[in-house]
Amino acid sequence: MVMSTQTTASLVKKITSSQAQENRRRLGVQLTLEGNTIQRVAQILKVNSRSVDRWISCHKTRDKQGLEAVKHPGPKSKLTQEQLREIRSWLLCDARDFDFRTNLWTSPRVVHLIKKKLRIHFNTNYLCGWISKQGFSPQMPRRKAMIAKRSF
Repeated sequence: MVMSTQTTASLVKKITSSQAQENRRRLGVQLTLEGNTIQRVAQILKVNSRSVDRWISCHKTRDKQGLEAVKHPGPKSKLTQEQLREIRSWLLCDARDFDFRTNLWTSPRVVHLIKKKLRIHFNTNYLCGWISKQGFSPQMPRRKAMIAKRSF
């Protein structure tokens, strides 16, 4: 992909996708190889000159691979594999076995149990997604019809 300085006007907005950032790095290196100064390339791409300098260094040491977008692995899990297995086993049990009034497993209940038994703070807002990743889905018990007892 060869781009000239005239086609860089669209790059002034904030770039958030990793692929677009990689393309910007490649363009920055290409522009310097074409004879533009680091300061000029930084000005064209609306970035700091130190970024352009870093891109050039990465390109020199690792060629094209030095400019590739690398997915961030994310934060380290707070829970060990053994703890994950333990939590999964809780979810397979009746919630009343853990002194809850009903058999419903809710995020706050699971968070409470993790904090009580494992002494690990887990955010309730993110627990639903985590539970889904474990293969569980939100469940609601069937409602039972209540027969009203009337005395005549």
